[in-house]
Amino acid sequence: MRINYVSHLQRKPKEDLISPERQREYLKLLKKIEAQTEKVEKMKAALLPSRSETHELYAVVAFESTIFQSIIEIQKEAAEIERKIQELESPQERELMRLRYIDGMTWEDVSDELELSRQWTVVLNNRILTKLSKRYLQGEA
Repeated sequence: MRINYVSHLQRKPKEDLISPERQREYLKLLKKIEAQTEKVEKMKAALLPSRSETHELYAVVAFESTIFQSIIEIQKEAAEIERKIQELESPQERELMRLRYIDGMTWEDVSDELELSRQWTVVLNNRILTKLSKRYLQGEA
């Protein structure tokens, strides 16, 4: 809310005012204040986003929040997968699962790393997944 200081001063009774010189100085100061206030308002308006920009900004913030929630869920799921991998008895099984499902390696790269044939790596993977599925189903029952 802007106050018009000049009109505010002019409404005061004459007896409330000080000397004419002081009154002129006072009016100059009020005009300066008003000019500075307008300048500040213009600067604020230039810095603040428009309504459409504000709407877009809120949309970006909401989208970012959704992404962060997804990341948290994915991290929880990855931690659960790692926990299940740690429960495997064989170090080779743990390594196979980690390379394929945590590190995201191809079957060729996993088989090279484990020094196994690609075909045997896939067969071993299927056996491990079957074993994990049985454990999971037994755990829910």
